[in-house]
Amino acid sequence: MNAGQGRLRILLAAYEFSPSPSAQSLRWAYLVRELAKQGHEIHVMAPDAYYGRMSLHFDLPPVVQVHRIFAGPSMGLVARASRRQQTAGRQMPSGGGVAKSSPAQGEIASPAPIGEWRIERPNWKGRLLAFYQRHAGRWLFPDIRGEWSPWATRAFRRLLDELSPDAVITSHEPASVLRLGILAQREGIPWIADLGDPVLADYTPVRWRRHARRLERTTCERASAVVVTDASARDLLGQRYAQSLDRIHVISQGYPSSIPREPSRAGADAPLSLVYTGSLYPFRPIEPLLDAVLDMEGVILHVATASPSPALEAAAGQGSLRVVHHGHLGHGEALALQAQADIVVDIGNRLSAQLPGKIYEYFASARPILHLNGGDGDPAPALLDRLRRGWSCDNNTHKIRGLLSGLAVKKRNGHLCSDLDLAEERVLPFRWDSLALSYSRVIEHAVHVHGGTTRHHLHLE
Repeated sequence: MNAGQGRLRILLAAYEFSPSPSAQSLRWAYLVRELAKQGHEIHVMAPDAYYGRMSLHFDLPPVVQVHRIFAGPSMGLVARASRRQQTAGRQMPSGGGVAKSSPAQGEIASPAPIGEWRIERPNWKGRLLAFYQRHAGRWLFPDIRGEWSPWATRAFRRLLDELSPDAVITSHEPASVLRLGILAQREGIPWIADLGDPVLADYTPVRWRRHARRLERTTCERASAVVVTDASARDLLGQRYAQSLDRIHVISQGYPSSIPREPSRAGADAPLSLVYTGSLYPFRPIEPLLDAVLDMEGVILHVATASPSPALEAAAGQGSLRVVHHGHLGHGEALALQAQADIVVDIGNRLSAQLPGKIYEYFASARPILHLNGGDGDPAPALLDRLRRGWSCDNNTHKIRGLLSGLAVKKRNGHLCSDLDLAEERVLPFRWDSLALSYSRVIEHAVHVHGGTTRHHLHLE
C-alpha cells in the first residue's frame, strides 16, 4: 500500500448499505465515514438496488469506494425501473450512486419495505415481480435478499484479487453475506464478522434453523473477530459454542456527533410531549402506549414511522390532538424532532434479550428516555439506570399511565430532569466516532494476530 492511501485497506461486504433504508445501512454509513476519517482506505461491496421513497443517501469521503454489484433478478429489476423513472424526469435518485445531502445529518429520503415493488399502479410486470418476491423467499436463504449471492460471490473473489485487502468485514443481515467471509478466511485474509444479533434467533423460520445454526457456528469458529451490538448476544454466542469471549467484541449502535441539541422550548404548562421515531412490529407493540396517552390529559405523543399499525392510524385519525403521526421522516428530520421532545420513547423487543439501536440514537437529543420493557432479560433498564438517562417500565397501559402522570407533574414543577444526567460526557463512548475507534482497534488486532504485518507489509503502530 502506498503511503497516504490509508492505514489499512478494508473491504466491507454489506447488503444493507446506502440506499437501503435499514438500521444496518445507517450503522455502516456512519462507521465507514468515521473509519475513513481515521485514514483507512475503505472499499464497500454492496448491491445496486433501489428501495423506493425511503432510500438512504449519505455523503461519503472520496477515499471510500463503493462497488455496486447486480442485486439479482428481483431487486435488479427494481433498480432498473427506478433509473428509467429518473430518466423520465421523476425525482428519484439512482440506486447506483450516492446523492448529495447534509454531511452532518446524512439525510434520508422516505417509506417502502425492502424488496417490495413501489411503482404506482404496477403493470403485469410489476405484479409478476411482486409474486416472485413473495414466493422466492421461501427457498432463498435467509430471504429474498439471498438472490444476490451468485453475483456477490463472483464480484467478491474479483475484488479480493484486485484489492488485496488487509482485512475483510462482512455484515450480517442477510446471513448469506457471511459466506463471503468464509471465502476470505480460506484465502488467508483476516475476517471480521459483524453479526449485530445472532444468526439463529427467535424469528428464524423453522426451515432455516439448522442452516442458520451451522453458519453461525462456522462464523464463530473461523472469523478472526466477531462483532455484536450487545453484551447479551456476546454471552449467548459464547455459551452456544464454548467460544472465548475475547474474540467476540461488543460495538453497539450509536449516535451522530453533529446535530443540534436544543432543550425543549415548550413551557411548563404545555402538554408533556413524547416522541417515538422508528419501525413498529408485532414484537415491538405501541398499543399500550397509545391507550395510555388517549386516556390522559396533558400528554401528547408524536410518532414518526413508515410502518404504522392500524391502532396508530386510528388513534391519530379524526383530528386527534393527543396522538400525532408524522409519517416517515428523513433521518435528519427525525433527529430534529427528537431534540424538541420533553421525552423520547423507546419500545423494547419482546423476542429475546435485545437492545434496539434506537436507544443509542436517542442519546443525540440530550432528552430523557422512556423505555418500555420488552422480553425477559431486557438490557435497556440497566443501561438507562447506569447512565442516569431516563426511566423504564413494563409495556403495560396501566403502568405507563401511572409513570406518565408522575412525569407530567414533575414537568409542571420544573423538575422533569432533576434526577437525571443528560450531559454528553456520559454517553460519549456511544458516539459514532468513538465506536469507530473501537472498531479500528478490533480490525488492527485481527491483522496483527494474523501475521504481525498486513498483506502490504504495512507495520501497525
